[in-house]
Amino acid sequence: MAGSDLGALGLEVSSPVWVRVDGDEVWKGGVVKGLDDEGDLIVEVRGPGARPRWEEVVVSIEQQPPEFCKRNPELLKADRAAAVDDLSLLSLLNEPELLHAIESRFARDVIYTNTGPVLLAVNPFRSLPRLYDSHSLNHFLLTEDTDERLPPHVYRTSWQAYQFIKTTGAPQTILVSGESGSGKTETTKFVMRYLALAGSGGSEAALSVVERQAEASLYQQKTPWNFRKPQPHAP
Repeated sequence: MAGSDLGALGLEVSSPVWVRVDGDEVWKGGVVKGLDDEGDLIVEVRGPGARPRWEEVVVSIEQQPPEFCKRNPELLKADRAAAVDDLSLLSLLNEPELLHAIESRFARDVIYTNTGPVLLAVNPFRSLPRLYDSHSLNHFLLTEDTDERLPPHVYRTSWQAYQFIKTTGAPQTILVSGESGSGKTETTKFVMRYLALAGSGGSEAALSVVERQAEASLYQQKTPWNFRKPQPHAP
């Protein structure tokens, strides 16, 4: 594609882009400088080090998977990226934009982000007491806000399920998935805590029963079949 121009790629000189250099899995932000004689993209990125300098890299425009993506003008600054609660509302969303937004929010102790009906959560591996304290829980239990006004939170997802059950009488499923150590067990506890209180009108007695049942159920789930002691077979 030596005859390609930037316009055909939806770019122009100084367009902000994300690039992966030399097979690196880490996306780097940069600006377009133009095309070289081979039709590949010339991008200026910040180099490594404590006092990084700008350096030019060449990125293939035919590589699959792509080694460059356009950046979303709405997320160029970290504070703007951190302010986006629902990534599905962005005009441009790709892998590096999603990672950039989640990283920016995580740096501000905001571990939840919506992308449409899916709630993304990042395990902080430390205590964030205000995120789940009684004030936060009561806010979602007693809220009169609309769905759109509630921030991303496991309690919000629980609230959505409970409201749908009350409105339609139809059963609901909340699927909690992730890699080992991602926080699935704790997230499930928060879901059950909310639903127990919401369904019992705030009864602590009902909550205590549900939490004991949840602990027993989750303990059994932590014992995979391949770690159980094999039973002897009759000859």
